Amino acid sequence: MKISPRKYTWMVLIIALLASVFLSGCDVWYGVQLTNEQALQESGLFGEHQLGKIGPETALNGELHGAYFLLGGAVDGSLSTDVNWVFSWSPRENEYIYSSVPRSKFRTHVDESNNNPVIVLEFDKDWLSSITRYTNEEGYRGGPYPTQDLETTNNFIEGSDNLIHVDIYINSEDLKNEPLLPQP
Repeated sequence: MKISPRKYTWMVLIIALLASVFLSGCDVWYGVQLTNEQALQESGLFGEHQLGKIGPETALNGELHGAYFLLGGAVDGSLSTDVNWVFSWSPRENEYIYSSVPRSKFRTHVDESNNNPVIVLEFDKDWLSSITRYTNEEGYRGGPYPTQDLETTNNFIEGSDNLIHVDIYINSEDLKNEPLLPQP
């Protein structure tokens, strides 16, 4: 059975088209695969950090939604006030950051063995163990991750949905001097 050149050309085009459609869904990646926890190891986010000053901050949050089709439309929106806590902390020795986190994410623990108040940032365990794909020294796929840059570290903390809690460990004497923290 002989295939005409015209049919052969069409068969090759169809096979090439199908192959390109199937392969376009594949995510080919040649970088080193790391978990989020491994990628953030040098960021200074893990472990205990010295807590500096802490204070309230009122933040306005708003949403506006709208739809319009031909001659009609609708707009809906809301505006709310949230109370955040602004606190200074030290990710590394002699470096301090002021971060703003919703008050609902803070937990206070009385620890009499602690002479200076410290915080521990608790991240979502599933997110920490999920794969992040490292591209090069300049960052990670999907956005900048904090490394040695304090501003990027602060933006990461404030904008992270994966930050579950900020745990404050403080002794009872220091707790009496911090009226904003929940008292026993």
